[in-house]
Amino acid sequence: MGFKRSPPPFLSVANRTNRQITRGLLGANFASAGSGVLDTTGDSIVSMSKQVEQFATLRCNISARIGEEAADTVLSRSLFVISTGGNDIFAFFSANSTPTAAQKQMFTSNLVSQYKNHVKALFGLGARKLAVIDVPPIGCCPYPRSLHPLGACIDVLNELTRGLNKGVKDAMHGLSASLGGFKYSIGSSHAVVQSIMKHPQRLGTST
Repeated sequence: MGFKRSPPPFLSVANRTNRQITRGLLGANFASAGSGVLDTTGDSIVSMSKQVEQFATLRCNISARIGEEAADTVLSRSLFVISTGGNDIFAFFSANSTPTAAQKQMFTSNLVSQYKNHVKALFGLGARKLAVIDVPPIGCCPYPRSLHPLGACIDVLNELTRGLNKGVKDAMHGLSASLGGFKYSIGSSHAVVQSIMKHPQRLGTST
């Protein structure tokens, strides 16, 4: 993509870098470790809703510097990357490790709905090209496996992950049909991790 390093964090850029960002010359990173799709996920974090608000602020700054039309052009050519959802699932599981089918369905539906709302908000602010990184099988992460008496993956976490990934995939397909100019691609970290777990020997390990 031409960057010598990752785009700088929105909240910690130097004045010179900030001027470059507002001229549309650099990207910006709005991520906040521990945050999720839902505003209730995480403590002492920048929620995704707030991240979208920060992008709205940046859009205003870009427009003020180079004009509204030029800002629209810059943003329409920019790539927006979203990778979120795993923390929401962990939080849900931590509060209820044995959810019913109805509870899982309600949680997943709400999560996908909020995810879709965030994407629509970004589109309204000028985003047109979106890269979505789906959620890996987090039930196979070290901590969840430590909770299992045999060290196995936690099925309910992986079930919730699959439900979210499918819901987001369907939502993105729907948005691409209803929002003119909206394009997206999904990178499956879920498939990558599953492949590693299925064929560990390819990476020089046996377990």
